[in-house]
Amino acid sequence: MKHNSTCKVIAGFLILLANLILPTQALGQEQEVIQKSDMLQQLWRNTRIAYRINKTENYRWNNFSLGTGYGRVFETEPKLSWQIGLDYNRSRYHFFHPSAYSLIRNRVQAESSSISIPVSLEYDLYQQLYSGVKLFTGPVYEFILHVSTDRNSLTPEDFVRNQFGWMLGGKIQLLGFFSLRLSYEYYPTGLFRDGQLNRSALLISLGF
Repeated sequence: MKHNSTCKVIAGFLILLANLILPTQALGQEQEVIQKSDMLQQLWRNTRIAYRINKTENYRWNNFSLGTGYGRVFETEPKLSWQIGLDYNRSRYHFFHPSAYSLIRNRVQAESSSISIPVSLEYDLYQQLYSGVKLFTGPVYEFILHVSTDRNSLTPEDFVRNQFGWMLGGKIQLLGFFSLRLSYEYYPTGLFRDGQLNRSALLISLGF
């Protein structure tokens, strides 16, 4: 008799516990689905193609990139937001001779592929229903995956694979669908193993 009563009490406690936990779990699963959906929508909405260019008396740098990003608005300050991106880059370098760089002993062309991770802090300068203007700044990390050159005087081993830079620019939202980004990037990390060639470039990006 006591055994049956104890079983009933345990069963009742388990039923009560299930009623308390399961709605919370369902809500958590629903929230997780919403967050995943929001992330996928953002990754698609933030898809962008970009072009970088810089030409000096020593080199010309052309770069195309394709990437996306994910970010959030700060709850305490709705005009402030952050975004972290991931870009795939293809670069082409033309090094002129004579050059200020000791590793350049003749005219050389080089091509590289890399991935970069820009992290930006953004501020809403102007925002309307179908248009807006943002200012942004932040660090950029780039890892060079592959380098090829057309002369043996400059080898892939002469390039520093880990690059750190900084970006500063603005973003214009057009018609609620398209965005135009204009920015300036500077890399204090030298591209060559002897620390020379601190790259900089103007960036033009078009996205959703």
